Amino acid sequence: MSSPDHSGEERATLEEVRQWARRLSYDRYLASLLAPKAARPLLWALHGFAGEIAHIPERMSEPMLGEIRFQWWRDALDGVVRGERSGNPLADALAPVIVDDGARLAKLKGMVDARAFDLGGAEMADVRALTTYLAKTEGQEFALAVQLLSGETSPEVESACVQAGIAYGLARLLCTLPLCLARGAMPIPSELLRLNQTGDPASLSDIEPVQLNNALSDAAELAADASATARRHVGMLSRIVRPAVLPLALVPSYLAAARRPGRDPLSEIALINPVMRVWSLYRAHLLGFGG
Repeated sequence: MSSPDHSGEERATLEEVRQWARRLSYDRYLASLLAPKAARPLLWALHGFAGEIAHIPERMSEPMLGEIRFQWWRDALDGVVRGERSGNPLADALAPVIVDDGARLAKLKGMVDARAFDLGGAEMADVRALTTYLAKTEGQEFALAVQLLSGETSPEVESACVQAGIAYGLARLLCTLPLCLARGAMPIPSELLRLNQTGDPASLSDIEPVQLNNALSDAAELAADASATARRHVGMLSRIVRPAVLPLALVPSYLAAARRPGRDPLSEIALINPVMRVWSLYRAHLLGFGG
């Protein structure tokens, strides 16, 4: 428990971390509001961190600047373990998330390392590389959130979180593909585009529309399959732990938005209905993922 003398300062810091999570990871932030009150600050720190490193590439004018920022976060995480304060409220709020768990630290640093792809200038090698990237970013975030709410995990839950991360991450990627292309990253493997050679992101505009639509349909099918697999296994989670994986309930809405007739997937970001977003999360919290 914090002392009364510092309660005002701590509340201000907590509010800052909450706003960080709300601004950069809105789906997971909404899900966290359905978690036990005592656990919410831990989830806000985790989701704020994940959202921050995911958005670094969008804010950097050069890849080197992004890598410098990623290295700052690696060093800050090491400092948290040593009990040091960085002066960054979000980094410092990760202390109770990591505690003495070296595995959690490794997962957080692994998320930073995986996001290096987002700095641009590279093409996702193949479908396996894409799913590995999503597992190490979105999937690890699901797994860590489960640990924060349950205090433990299992191989079965870890596997379900990986599949949930692939489903949610890929669905979101299909909706925000223009943002990836704008920073020079090509997350859709040429394997799906059925290209015989590696092409740069700009060459997508020269691909036949049917070819592109088929590739994006294949990616959407991959997301749907991963979602179905995850849903079969997250049923083992109690209602208290369920908020950790609730964004999985939004995958159908994101895929529907990405597939909307007439949408240009290369230039138009797909959005979902805000009311449907809240309802889908709340319904899954109450009833689970069986429906």
